Amino acid sequence: MLTIPEESIIINIEEIGGEVTVMNWFEIISAISIVTLIVFLIILILHVKKTLKNFDSTMGDFRETLKSLKNSSDEIGAIARDLRNFTGSVKKIGQNIEEISNELEDLSYNLSSKARALKVAVIAGLSALLKKDEKGGEQ
Repeated sequence: MLTIPEESIIINIEEIGGEVTVMNWFEIISAISIVTLIVFLIILILHVKKTLKNFDSTMGDFRETLKSLKNSSDEIGAIARDLRNFTGSVKKIGQNIEEISNELEDLSYNLSSKARALKVAVIAGLSALLKKDEKGGEQ
């Protein structure tokens, strides 16, 4: 074990001249600067640590917001698919109505033609009956 003699530890101010030298002032200012720097760094580290905790909290909120946005976009996608299906169904209904309308138009035309033919047939039949009655039942 290394031993230091006591004589070398004791500093006699009178040996230096009884006053504080420029070197001692420099050492004091340096020591104060180092202590100030250390305190500043400790405060800075604590502030950074607090900021990181807030950042983690903010990032957690941000993740939740992104999840909500993803869920919302998924729901909007489902709504868009349902809307496409609905408009497809409405289109099919429109096509069916158009087909029914065309069929009704054809039926109306056919009924009109048949009604005119029936009218002509009834008139011809009645005419023939009336002529037969005028002749006394002879043709």
